[in-house]
Amino acid sequence: MIVGDHFFGQNSIYDKNYPWLIKIGNNVTITHSTILAHDESMKKHLHVTSVGAVTIDDNVFVGFNSTILPGVHIGSNAIIAAGSLVNRDVKAGTVVGGVPAKQIKTVDDFVEKQQVKLSAKRTQILDYSEISNEMKKDLYANLSTNDDVLAFVKD
Repeated sequence: MIVGDHFFGQNSIYDKNYPWLIKIGNNVTITHSTILAHDESMKKHLHVTSVGAVTIDDNVFVGFNSTILPGVHIGSNAIIAAGSLVNRDVKAGTVVGGVPAKQIKTVDDFVEKQQVKLSAKRTQILDYSEISNEMKKDLYANLSTNDDVLAFVKD
């Protein structure tokens, strides 16, 4: 497996039989997901295994519990929503989600919507390292009872 700089892929599963068919670019985050470069569904009947290269370009985010299948190319600056099954190529700069994954919007549209949320009156931006146990209780109470309160945590 070839991995670029600033890769975060903890708790994910990467094809152990064909890792040399997986290439991951720079600044990629893969959260508790699976990347497969082979498919053994034909092995019992046809005695062959289908393989395909998986390429994930730079600045990609793969959401929790997603699966990337063999032969997929994910373009730069793409976002894969949590729980997605990616069975075809993903264009650069797009947000995809679902089973199977389909384009939802562009990353530019997603970022614009998040910027609006960040500027909302009742938005809290917290530094993770400074959140005390008391703050955690208050934050949970606020977020679980108020639909108009948003919180973001920065690293």
